[in-house]
Amino acid sequence: TYKKVQKHITGYYFPDSSIKNVNDRVISITGAEAGNITSWAYSEKLNRLIALGYIKNGIQTDQLKFIVNENNDKIEIRDCALPIHISE
Repeated sequence: TYKKVQKHITGYYFPDSSIKNVNDRVISITGAEAGNITSWAYSEKLNRLIALGYIKNGIQTDQLKFIVNENNDKIEIRDCALPIHISE
């Protein structure tokens, strides 16, 4: 059977506040494609990069760990509820 909804929208943030630019692929800790980033911006209020994107259904949020940039470096990422609010 074909599942109609295969992904859902989410917010992302980057724990490393020095990150200023990202690519669009989100991968899990196992290396599997987990979603993508559709847009991103630097938040002066949060002092870090935030983003919007999609997560494939069935991916556990604790499995979302990295995105891959154009140099194949792994950058830590976390998903969060919308609107984006971080309480660390």
